[in-house]
Amino acid sequence: AVVSTQSTGMATQETKIKEVVIPKKPQTGFFEFMSKYRSTEPGDNKQKMASLSEKWNKMQEDEKEEFNKIFRTKMEIWKKEINELKQTEEGRAALEELEKSKKEKRRNKAIKSGKAKKEKKPRDPTPYNLFVKDSFEAAKVEWLDEMPEGTRVQVSSVMKIIASKWAAISPEKKQKWQEKADELKASRKEKENVNEG
Repeated sequence: AVVSTQSTGMATQETKIKEVVIPKKPQTGFFEFMSKYRSTEPGDNKQKMASLSEKWNKMQEDEKEEFNKIFRTKMEIWKKEINELKQTEEGRAALEELEKSKKEKRRNKAIKSGKAKKEKKPRDPTPYNLFVKDSFEAAKVEWLDEMPEGTRVQVSSVMKIIASKWAAISPEKKQKWQEKADELKASRKEKENVNEG
């Protein structure tokens, strides 16, 4: 998809994807304040930001309201425009494309800064994990039977029932669960080898 932007002043005003114009989300009252006084503030960008931030923090709430009101008005207009886009197939597709683009940019930025999360490989289920999955519904019914009607399920209480059942089963039965876990692990490794090949 073609992603282009039109910029005016401090912030990008809109994004155009596949001929669909997506309005940019309004900035907060603080940035409205920044936009108004930035050009008259001395110093470089960093100094201007620091100076205006200090002035904003010292302002009374009624003084800030002038800029917060502008923000709220723009936000209402933006929400209305986004909702209108969502009513069309082209609009929904463009919004999805924009979100994908944003995620990709955040991911690339994280990679460059060394903060990208490594993809975690799914953990192999343990024999107990498989036992829990197999026993949960029955243990839930057992626990609810002991509770007043209308009681919401407490997972921790159900898990205690399952844990006690696991502790009570014989080593032979636990071994069967171990064999199931081993089979799943072997199956996963086989699939990984096929994909790598």
